[in-house]
Amino acid sequence: MSGSESRVLGRQNSDSQLRLLLAQRYLYGRAKRWRGVQVACTVFLPALLAVIVPTGLRAWVALSALLLVALDEVFLEPAISDSQKKAASVQEGFDTEVFELEWPAWRAARPAPETVCAGVRDAERASRSIEVEQLEDWYPRAIGRVPHPLSVLVCQRFNIVYGLTLRTNVVRVLTAVLLIALAVPLLIAQASGWSIATLLIEGVLPALPIIRWAWRELNRHKKHAASQERLQQTIERVARDAARGALAESEVRLWLRRLQDEVFGLRTTDVPIFDWVYWLLRKRAEPTLNAAAEAYVDELRALLPR
Repeated sequence: MSGSESRVLGRQNSDSQLRLLLAQRYLYGRAKRWRGVQVACTVFLPALLAVIVPTGLRAWVALSALLLVALDEVFLEPAISDSQKKAASVQEGFDTEVFELEWPAWRAARPAPETVCAGVRDAERASRSIEVEQLEDWYPRAIGRVPHPLSVLVCQRFNIVYGLTLRTNVVRVLTAVLLIALAVPLLIAQASGWSIATLLIEGVLPALPIIRWAWRELNRHKKHAASQERLQQTIERVARDAARGALAESEVRLWLRRLQDEVFGLRTTDVPIFDWVYWLLRKRAEPTLNAAAEAYVDELRALLPR
């Protein structure tokens, strides 16, 4: 396909765009911190109480569990959802600017300047401040070797592949947690000679919150990964057609906005990955993903008309 040189590289490292990234990283971080509180209150605290509270006071444990469920539904889950949607809208503001796409007014309102400024301010005040250097070159430099519309498709694919790679590792960890939570009570019961009734009361019930959480999170991550895989396949098909010239440039731009809508939708319903897990996985995955982006750009360049 013909087209102007990609302008993403020049735009993504401007001060205004780095401010958007700084704000969205902090807002996502806040959603993850609320999620940490949620896991502590609805998973680990009930399990701990079930172990340490004497049998005669177990009715209070049940009442506490009900109150924690109410706290989760009324306060924690809305707080997580609100922070996540704000972060997703700020990230969408970044993408629409660097990709030169119109804002999807049919899906969401633009992030208010107060939201961005507050996110930047809070990020700068936070003790675990995010280094701006970590946010530069958000999209791989390989995109500079293909025309602008095609480079946007590469960026959209990079978004999906990046998230999918991290999520695959999280699924492995959750699977291990689930297996351990199921196996430990059985091993203890076998070693201690417990009866079935004792196993249920002393082993399974205290572990039930962790088992429930790991099972629910595992299924949520798998469902999200399946949606990401389908979107990746669509992006790759459009990119091949665009590179070969099978799509007019006007059709490519329509696809860019349609695909970005899907990316935005996935972000608003994403399952947050805790920051310490995110940065650990990112450090390991980023070099490989950047090299893969170079190889993918080479594939698309081979399809371009000579």
